[in-house]
Amino acid sequence: MQAAYGVSSLAACEVRIVVDHANTEDPIFTVELKTPWGSLHVMAGVTLSGRSLALEGMHIGGNPVKTWGAAALRDIAQGRWSNWMSTRSTLLAALGPRVHIQEETRVREGSAERLGLKRLPDADLDTVAAARVLVRRHLPVKAAHSVMTELFDTGEAYVEVPKVESLTYLTADLKALGIEARRHRPNRISVRSVREALHLSQAQFALRFGLEEATVKNWEQGKSRPNATAMTLIWTIHRHPEAVVDALAKGATTTEEAERD
Repeated sequence: MQAAYGVSSLAACEVRIVVDHANTEDPIFTVELKTPWGSLHVMAGVTLSGRSLALEGMHIGGNPVKTWGAAALRDIAQGRWSNWMSTRSTLLAALGPRVHIQEETRVREGSAERLGLKRLPDADLDTVAAARVLVRRHLPVKAAHSVMTELFDTGEAYVEVPKVESLTYLTADLKALGIEARRHRPNRISVRSVREALHLSQAQFALRFGLEEATVKNWEQGKSRPNATAMTLIWTIHRHPEAVVDALAKGATTTEEAERD
């Protein structure tokens, strides 16, 4: 098994390396190896110390994982790296002209989206391919690696993707890789309806929940809109008004104690 992934057979494979050029001291590499069992994807942080390279936070995905298992492939990759990928020169010598350092092709247009990611139960999770999906939406490779590490370790993660051309396309891409993605931001709710449900005037509402009366008036008259943070507060007031009042009271007490100290 290990011989199949030795230098002699690997040199015959197609190899593609993508490097995050924004992080030159501690870059993230994603490597695609086309093997007899299908494409094997490896993503890892690489710490540079002099001429030495050390792999950290390795992720492995692709069809060979189903055949051999991620743990076995991870052990082999770590072993091979320490044996003959320990320096930049030996890496290039082992793989030769088949190594191509390049950027991922990225989407041209889109807007930022905050997403909550969860691992789908009983699904084959391919964190390397998922990271590349995020990189194509302008998330730095190092950030994508961190998000996938958190997802792998805890089953969920949160990320702001800089440029999403279509949320439908992005969620479909991630679902195919074992990840459920949902927009992570509060839906809009009428400030007036929340206030009236509490039977408060604009002045009373603002005073009770730590807001400016003019701001409440502007929201209700449509002159401005609550941003994501303010909308989260409005939803909390709607569902748990006593918790907001309690938090404000405790915050005031803490401030007074700090000032006395």
